[in-house]
Formats: sequence, structure tokens, C-alpha cells
Amino acid sequence: MTTDIVIKLQLPAAYHHLSILETPIKTLLDQVKHHSDCATIAYNIQLALHEICVNIVDHAYKGMTGGQIGITLTLHPDTVCFVAEVCDTGCTFDPSQVPQPDPQEPQVRGYGLFLAKHLMDEVTYTALPEENRWHLVKHLATSNRAKEHHSDTMT
Repeated sequence: MTTDIVIKLQLPAAYHHLSILETPIKTLLDQVKHHSDCATIAYNIQLALHEICVNIVDHAYKGMTGGQIGITLTLHPDTVCFVAEVCDTGCTFDPSQVPQPDPQEPQVRGYGLFLAKHLMDEVTYTALPEENRWHLVKHLATSNRAKEHHSDTMT
């Protein structure tokens, strides 16, 4: 049984701090030696997490100063699973009220939650009395098997 690898970050809720997410995500994914497409998976996770954090800055902390975003990144080596927990103390919202983007009607904004849900295997939001909590999961072994299966079917 291998020990989970955990990185915890506490970021000010501001756009320019979100760029630092790339390094810890890549550092964790580099621990998955057998994963063949680490760069793409890392980019997808980074984009999904970035979109959730941008939404926190834009909506949860809209008009507020001093907001913080707590992020815990965990690699579960035994199950080859990447988990991101994101917490804030800003305003809550109801995800069911977020409209799905219409591909026939291009828009400038409103793709964040849609992208996160499509790039990750699980995306859940929980509004608790003391904080908002996002839980994002990417099953890396599944991604790798799917890619291998796709490669097999292409030959």
C-alpha cells in the first residue's frame, strides 16, 4: 500500500494567483510512471481546476476583498486517482441553475462548469454552513486504459 501524496495550497482569491496551479498538478502526475499521456491529463486537470477557481473569484467573492481559496491536491497511487478539493467562504450558489452552453449559440462566458464536468470524471459542489466545497476527481488508470483501448481499435 502506497502512501497518498498531498499538496495543500491557500491562495488569495485573485486571478493572477491561479497560474501557480500548474506546477503542483504536474508534480503529482509525474509520480504516475506508467501514465502515457501525462501532459494532456495535466492540462485537462489544470484547466478544470482553473475554471472552478475563476468562478469562485467571479461569483463567490464578487465584490469582496480578502477572500481565500483553499486547495488540496491528492494523488492516490494505489488507485491511480487524482483528487482536488477546493474550498471558499464566499457566496453559495445552486449548480442546477447554471445553464448548459448551447454549441449553436457561441458565447464569451459561461463555459467553466461545463468544461470542468467534461474534463474530470467527477465534479461535485457542496454548500456547507461554514464553506463551499468542490470535489474534482480524475481516474488516471481509466484514462490510460481508455487511451490504450483507443490505440488498439485504431490498428
